[in-house]
Amino acid sequence: MSLRRYFLFKSIGYPAEVDFLSQLLEPIEIRGSVFCHGPVRAPWSFSGGAAGRCLFHCVVAGEAWVTPAAGDATRVAAGDVVLLPRGGRHRMGSGRRGAAVPLRDAIAREGEGPFARFQIGGEGPPARLICGSFELDGLDWHPLLRALPELLIVNVGVERWLAPTLTALERQLADLEPGAEFITRRLTEILFMQTLAAWLRAEELPRGWLRALRDARVGRALGLMHARPAEDWAVPRLAQAVGMSRSAFFTRFKQLVGQSPARYLQGWRMTLAARALRQGELSVAEVCARVGYVSVPSFSSAFRRHHGVTPAAYRRAGE
Repeated sequence: MSLRRYFLFKSIGYPAEVDFLSQLLEPIEIRGSVFCHGPVRAPWSFSGGAAGRCLFHCVVAGEAWVTPAAGDATRVAAGDVVLLPRGGRHRMGSGRRGAAVPLRDAIAREGEGPFARFQIGGEGPPARLICGSFELDGLDWHPLLRALPELLIVNVGVERWLAPTLTALERQLADLEPGAEFITRRLTEILFMQTLAAWLRAEELPRGWLRALRDARVGRALGLMHARPAEDWAVPRLAQAVGMSRSAFFTRFKQLVGQSPARYLQGWRMTLAARALRQGELSVAEVCARVGYVSVPSFSSAFRRHHGVTPAAYRRAGE
């Protein structure tokens, strides 16, 4: 069992055989890093943003206010993990308002250590932060990541697995023992998965893909289609796999996901096909087989209906 799979099914609370969140996340490459940490004293504030990267801020002690570019200020306190899945512009500080320095000007490196430390603040109440980012291969194509809001916040109190991870991360940053940089990267990746799993479980989600994911049976069906997209996932087979009648499953799936299982599967196949064609490692025939089509002409027709161009033309446009 992979480390990713272990932590995800433990965090969500399902047995491994129905760990559909791991199945959904399996194609996503995650690489985490910490770019600064340490204490700050009020008044302090910084602004940041990095399009195409998922940013995170952990409040280890004290409190702060986080304000997205298009939104209201939200108070966060010790134990809160803030995720900005698409790296949107935001402000973080000891108060709701006030001038903010760019994050790059708020930090300084000490010696040859791999992690920068904060160099802003006054003489007021202290706080302690860990800030970093994730490179996620999937922000522009994976339905789970695309459905996430611009800002989400989880407190370690709602998920018992988060607190030890945050404690271990802080200890690595403080001690800087041999291997600390490698271990820190892995801990941040676990932190991302635990935060996401906890948010999906605790949050009141709107109707749509995210709520469908939290439904045990529809979520299981989504996991099967994502994990093995080339298989023939007709409604009878999916219904049997999740323990429902055909009509009840079809109705429930369409109500939650917003489209039929067949249409959803075709869209996921076309997403995977486009990704494989962009990467350029497989031929059109190999991509065709990988996403479950028995002939290149039928695959090309479906791809053209979905993307507006043939697979060959799509690949050439990305070269």
